[in-house]
Amino acid sequence: MQPPQYVKAASVTNNCAFAVQIVAIFGTDEQVQAGKEKIHVKMTAEPAECVSFPAQSFQMESWEEVAPLEAVEVEEVPKSQHGNVQSNGNRLSYAPQANGIIDVLHLSVNSHESEGFVVRCKE
Repeated sequence: MQPPQYVKAASVTNNCAFAVQIVAIFGTDEQVQAGKEKIHVKMTAEPAECVSFPAQSFQMESWEEVAPLEAVEVEEVPKSQHGNVQSNGNRLSYAPQANGIIDVLHLSVNSHESEGFVVRCKE
C-alpha cells in the first residue's frame, strides 16, 4: 500500500501588476463517485496580495475525510474601460504534485512576457 500523497491547503501570492481571480478546487473523482461534489473556493488577489485557501473536508458517515487540493485555476480580472469589459482571457490551471502530505502549498502568480502570467510553486 502506498502512503498518502496530497495537498491539504494553499496560499497564492499575486506578483503581477493586475488583479487575478483564483479558484481552488478540492476533492477527488473517488469522492465524487461516493456522492460528494468537488469544493470550489473563489478569491480575488490584488497586486502584491497573498490569499489563503484553507483545508477542506467531507463529512462521511461517522468521520471526516480530507478533500485534497486538485487544482488551482488563475484568471486575470477583466478591466473596465469606458464601460467596456476587456480582458486578454488568460486562464491557467495548476495541478499540484505531492510526495507525501503537504499541509500548505505556496504558489506565486508571476508576470510573463508572452503568456501574460505563469503560476509557479514557491518551494
